[in-house]
Amino acid sequence: MTAGLWIVPEDAKGKYRPAHPEARLLIKPVAVKSVLTKSKIEGIDYTVNPYYGCQHGCRYCYSAWMTGKRFPGLSWGEYVFPKVNAPQVIARELDRVNLGLVEIGSSTDPYQPVESTFRLTRRCLEVLVRRRDFAVSVLTKSPLVLRDIDLLKAGDVEVGFSISGLGGPILRALEPRAPSPHLRLKALRKLVREGVRTFAFV
Repeated sequence: MTAGLWIVPEDAKGKYRPAHPEARLLIKPVAVKSVLTKSKIEGIDYTVNPYYGCQHGCRYCYSAWMTGKRFPGLSWGEYVFPKVNAPQVIARELDRVNLGLVEIGSSTDPYQPVESTFRLTRRCLEVLVRRRDFAVSVLTKSPLVLRDIDLLKAGDVEVGFSISGLGGPILRALEPRAPSPHLRLKALRKLVREGVRTFAFV
């Protein structure tokens, strides 16, 4: 595989661990024709995923199978394809659909580390919040979501954190490059204090 960036995951104490060969990441920006997808998830009308792939590389993620068919030969967690025109595309698509609840992050983590550079989730969120007629549910494992508190408080937005356990070697094996549960819970508490609606996906 073509080597890209090196990802340096956080440990349970919030410090960085050394990079290792399995942490290679291929980043390839792509343009897409559609971003807003009709959802098959009960209670969710549409989904938005600003990225193909996910740096966290969680072993249990169903998206590994879904995107694996699209990108054969690439291992889950080793590639991210940012949909660089996603904000412009979703702005057009919202004009053609009925009102409803939009989930950001059904098959990727919208706040994985590359979001700090590409800012696609923030820009999509800006479009949705400006519209004010769509409710938004964000699902993440990352405290990077705190960067966008201004938008989360400005619209009809809720934020959920996926939490599979509280730590230990088994969880680290299952979620090799995801932020630690400690950091997720800390971010969750911060959002609650800021008045943002939250939930935990356990």
